[in-house]
Amino acid sequence: DEASPLVIRSVAEGTAWPMDFASGAVADITYVDVGDSANSGATVVANKSVDSGNNTGWKIFEDIKPGVNTWKGTAGSDWDNAANWSQERTPIDDDEVIVNDDLEVGAAYPVLSAASPRLKTLTVGAGATLVVNATLTVAEAATVAGRVEGAGTLLLDGATADFADGTIAMSGTLSVPGSADVTLDLAGDTVGTLLLTRTGGMVTLPNGVTATRLTVNGAGTLAVGAGKTVAADEVRIDGGAKALTLTGVDAAAWTLAARNIARVNGVMVSGSQATVLPVYATASEPVGTANDRWFFTGAQRTWTGAAGTDDFADAENWGGAVPGANDTVVVPSWANIVATNAAAFFDLYLEGGTLRFSNTVAVANSVEAGAGSTLVLDAPASVGNAFVLRSGATLTHTKNGSAALYRVDLTVANDMTVEPGATIDLMGRGFAAKKGPGAGLSASGGSHGGVGCDAKSKNDTAVCYGSIRQPITLGSGGESPGGGAAKFTVGGTFRMDGTLNAEGNPSWVSGTYLNQYVGAGGSCWVTCGTLTGAGTFNVNGGRARGGFGGAGGRFALWQTVAT
Repeated sequence: DEASPLVIRSVAEGTAWPMDFASGAVADITYVDVGDSANSGATVVANKSVDSGNNTGWKIFEDIKPGVNTWKGTAGSDWDNAANWSQERTPIDDDEVIVNDDLEVGAAYPVLSAASPRLKTLTVGAGATLVVNATLTVAEAATVAGRVEGAGTLLLDGATADFADGTIAMSGTLSVPGSADVTLDLAGDTVGTLLLTRTGGMVTLPNGVTATRLTVNGAGTLAVGAGKTVAADEVRIDGGAKALTLTGVDAAAWTLAARNIARVNGVMVSGSQATVLPVYATASEPVGTANDRWFFTGAQRTWTGAAGTDDFADAENWGGAVPGANDTVVVPSWANIVATNAAAFFDLYLEGGTLRFSNTVAVANSVEAGAGSTLVLDAPASVGNAFVLRSGATLTHTKNGSAALYRVDLTVANDMTVEPGATIDLMGRGFAAKKGPGAGLSASGGSHGGVGCDAKSKNDTAVCYGSIRQPITLGSGGESPGGGAAKFTVGGTFRMDGTLNAEGNPSWVSGTYLNQYVGAGGSCWVTCGTLTGAGTFNVNGGRARGGFGGAGGRFALWQTVAT
């Protein structure tokens, strides 16, 4: 503490002790008494500290006060290098940070890679660029006449914003919480996510916005300039008990263009035309100027589990009413739900948890399975718009036994997206061990698209089966189950950046040896407008010890749009 600072000295008084503070590392150092330190790395800043002499590579302050701190960039692009700042220290809470284009020859513009303090103001001058790859918080005013880009978060925590003369080109997030009135002039700009978590006040978008995701929660007003468009791949707006108002500036008409997902609940809406997708707003109502292609119907039904059962059809589990055709279904992260009857509703959102459909399901608009969720489809399912499997989510079907009872059969009218880290898990979900048309009965691998290991030599079934063009068959079991099956019919683009795994079960699981001759791979049949992404479809035979493998499965792709 201030009365008893930590004393740092060489063991031999007066002899320098070496130190190499790595570039890009972040230090929060206070209340030290330093002497004889020879730091050959990045400058170390210490506050409320004592300089006892013979130190190099340190900036030691008795008490740092916030003030104007201007970027110099003479030591590279690292925001956290004190040598890059006019105050010879990195920014602290309540600093007024300035990034201009009048840098020395060879100087670099800043790149923020670790969370910053809460700045009082941020100014990015004309011609200058700031890259935000972490969270940058501004409390009073953010003025951008230059360019802000990056994959991090620019958080305007009560700050005013002047972006009219600048460019926001972030793949990350522009976040505006709180209740202060804010105008965001984002003409010609793009953001990954525009996040408005509001407790009141008005956010005005005089020139609309183009974003990958628009998320608005809480209370207050979102006002859009006359004739301007709010365009996003994914739109999520929730005003709870109608605490949010969506309107045009001065009650003028405006446009909402949601391309893949439009999830709207608890809002008052005026003067909006919905293009691309119509908007079905639950627990909402129109006010003022007429709206076009907005439909105010249904309710948002969130699973409560109050009945103490896993039964989807029990009204008590939904707060009194089972979801109907016009309702939005929300599954919380802790839920475990089983739907045994045919189901139909408008939207389905899994925030986590497990939802199993053992009968048909029809979703009129969109399905979104979030991180940590598991969606089990044991019967045909249809989606009227988009299907999104988020990173960390799983799509699967129940394991089969001696009969082919379960497979994924999913029809999506528009686009289907499987994000990196998402999984379509069909491994070992085909025929059980030693079951199926190509079963390995006498110590041989299961057959399917090919013949399993040792099947012919032991006069085993050794049957290849299933369609080459329209594969929907399960993999047969060896001494372990075969792989499952999936059929996807996608009207638009199927973006596969995750993994489909329909292998037979392997010989080894988590270091434990299970069996020698393994099951065959399953099937996957994809029909889509276009297929894109960097993911994997895997219908291999199970991974075997010593080469005693199951046969591969079958895969077919029908692409309906020429590329």
